[in-house]
Amino acid sequence: MYLSVTPQQGFDRVKRVLARELARVLTLVGLTEEDILSLLEKPRLEGVGHLTLPAFPLAKRFKKPPVEIARELAEHARTAEHVLNAEAAGPYVNFTLAHDLLAREALSLQPEGMLEADALRWVIEYPSPNTNKPLHLGHLRNIALGMSLTRMLQAAGQTVYQVNLNNDRGIAMSKVMVAYQHLGEGRTPRDEGLKGDAFVGKYYVLYEKHKEAHPEWEEEAYELLRKWEAGDPSVRALWRKLRDWALEGFRETYATFGLQHDKEYYESDLYERGKQIALEGLEEGIFTRDEKGNIIFEAEGQRKVILRADGTAVYITTDLALAYAKEEDYHADKYAFIVGSEQNAYFKILFQILEELRFNRVEDNIHVSYGMVLLPEGRMKSREGRVVEADDLYAEVHRMALAGVRERHPQLENSEAERRAHAIAKAAILFYLLKPNRQLDVTFHPEESVSFDGETGPYLLYTIARAKSILRKAGEVSSHLEDYPGTLHPLEEKLILTLLDTPGRVADAISQFKPSSIAQQSMRVAQAFNELYHTLPILKASEDKRHFRLILTRKTMEILSFLARLLALDVLEEM
Repeated sequence: MYLSVTPQQGFDRVKRVLARELARVLTLVGLTEEDILSLLEKPRLEGVGHLTLPAFPLAKRFKKPPVEIARELAEHARTAEHVLNAEAAGPYVNFTLAHDLLAREALSLQPEGMLEADALRWVIEYPSPNTNKPLHLGHLRNIALGMSLTRMLQAAGQTVYQVNLNNDRGIAMSKVMVAYQHLGEGRTPRDEGLKGDAFVGKYYVLYEKHKEAHPEWEEEAYELLRKWEAGDPSVRALWRKLRDWALEGFRETYATFGLQHDKEYYESDLYERGKQIALEGLEEGIFTRDEKGNIIFEAEGQRKVILRADGTAVYITTDLALAYAKEEDYHADKYAFIVGSEQNAYFKILFQILEELRFNRVEDNIHVSYGMVLLPEGRMKSREGRVVEADDLYAEVHRMALAGVRERHPQLENSEAERRAHAIAKAAILFYLLKPNRQLDVTFHPEESVSFDGETGPYLLYTIARAKSILRKAGEVSSHLEDYPGTLHPLEEKLILTLLDTPGRVADAISQFKPSSIAQQSMRVAQAFNELYHTLPILKASEDKRHFRLILTRKTMEILSFLARLLALDVLEEM
């Protein structure tokens, strides 16, 4: 658990109502409202009731078998208000609750006040790209996780700062410079009609393609690196030009997906400070030197180079400096790093080092790891140019989304068609990457992602738009309901129970940093609503049912829109 989050609405409020009523009829038994509330839970089996109370914890207290306790409690509980039935099933008491209680609590759900947690300050660092290549499909999963986790934490009342580290120096950038010097002929991204990051990435691939025919390029790359470290003006000027082109391209992609960082950091600004931290740690005895003269950290049989013997920096050199810079800027309680699971061992040792340096505790740092994104034909390889670039993927999904919009609305103005297609394409990509457990690898299929059928982002947006359309056709709908229905249709009950389940599932998702649980809950609500929509009349229902179902439709739309926002999706009025 990364954060303790408690739901304040939904089934948790229903539990509190039931506990209060049960306490009145169970006074003679000796159970208090607090006792009952601590025991009530959702049944593990469907169709046995709305809430259940296990009698196991009461056996020692009452000196009776749990089965006998359950029978006695059920007998008394049947007289409680809001209890339609209380049945003993072995050592459990299963409660079927009055539908008006369930409906009232479902229709009172509000995103504001839904969750409770201690207020903390968080810094989330992502996607931390290298400036020698464009953002690719793997970066998109990183971005999807970062944006969603930010919104999830904010929904729990947390203060969140989104920052980014640009890995803008080192041998990879030197290779780009070598290839550009030999093959670039002074061309610019505009000359070739490319985004800046794609232009820079092209020369990284060209270096790898030509290096066997030009073995001298490797020494040239290391010579450029040495000159860069020495501050050579001409080398720095070339590096800055290429680096800035890449950064310009990154920012265009971020804007496409709605990512805005609070601050961006640069390895080139931090590595010297990291060297100083390494030397100070050496003086304090936290670090040592190995037989080659490298400054290293050793713990639990692990050895990590902090600074090379020749004084050049490695990744961890920069990360140490970055930790200090983020603390100075934000004084946060928690620092989260969204990085692939292949770096699990790296972050474990980084967090140990920060604790040894008395910077903060291991538990104040969180590595939010995730699996790879694969192509149907296998793993991506940047050096070979075999990647799906983020911009290319978006363009392809946007093309499919726009075709769908045009097919449904041929008379739509171009600007509006583009706006809808953008929201659909963004939802398709982000939802597809967030739906699986983040620890699992994902194979991305563009056609599946943009489908309006199945568990997809467009399906979620379409359901919200459908609910909005119903409400527009209905005209003004009063939010006040004089009489809650005595008995719900099974599909109404299913939807209401799914809505009531939302606060608890959202709280669990935030506690565990699992946007996949948000995505799955959005599908449960959407499917329950669509099942009701296709089976029961809403606008043409009898007057009492019409009003109730319209209010239920509006509440469903509000909750689905809330879940969509937690996934960083843009909601549409019409599809």
